[in-house]
Amino acid sequence: MPMERVEPDVSIRIDDDAHEFHPGDSVSGTVVLKYREPWDVRYLDVVAGWRTEGRGDQNSSAEATQRLFRKGENVSPLMERGFRLRLPVMPWTYYGTYIKLHWIIGVYVKPMRGFESQFELPIIVHPRPEEFAKRR
Repeated sequence: MPMERVEPDVSIRIDDDAHEFHPGDSVSGTVVLKYREPWDVRYLDVVAGWRTEGRGDQNSSAEATQRLFRKGENVSPLMERGFRLRLPVMPWTYYGTYIKLHWIIGVYVKPMRGFESQFELPIIVHPRPEEFAKRR
């Protein structure tokens, strides 16, 4: 009998409504999980990371990770957990003609039984104007 694919409903609320950050900033917010019944989790991680798209090889990196639930923890049908991740000083968000670099805050959750779910929220990471002027 095939396993029924039932995934938790995952969402992210970021404390900064603009979703724009500077290198070295902290990103804080809340992960909200909704499920039809209590369940046991293998892991739930929040990640600040980036990925490229466009010409050439695709690259990605998880720059900061926070584990919100550990293996075997029981999760109630509606659960909220706060997080705080520090962004690195580079790379910055970039939207060029041939290549783009996107930043995301992602939530990756794996129940003890079932399939991994993920939710990603785009953010922008750019230098303060005075930092950018120093590099010219």
